Amino acid sequence: MLNRKQTVILCFGLLLIAAMSLYPPWVRTVSWGNLRTSKRASRNGSIGTVVFSSTRPGEYAFLFQPPEPNHPQLGLGSGIIIDIPRLSLQYVIVVALTALGVVVARELG
Repeated sequence: MLNRKQTVILCFGLLLIAAMSLYPPWVRTVSWGNLRTSKRASRNGSIGTVVFSSTRPGEYAFLFQPPEPNHPQLGLGSGIIIDIPRLSLQYVIVVALTALGVVVARELG
């Protein structure tokens, strides 16, 4: 059974998870290129397309109002997606600290 301190710590951890889910980190993506390869370079004689892409961390924003891409006119496309690795790391840290807090509160409690 959880005591009062443990319940408060657990609720605080759940609130942090909910807040992080509503305001996640975003990553900006840009794809450009469309460089044509020579017919000699291709085995079947067709001309291929080379596309380059890049990502960089974006800001935090509300889940249902993501930030706008900086340069939508660049190349083949630019966009913005949720930064899943960074968000996952935040989840792991909050879960670990919440579990540690619940255990310590039980020992002190």
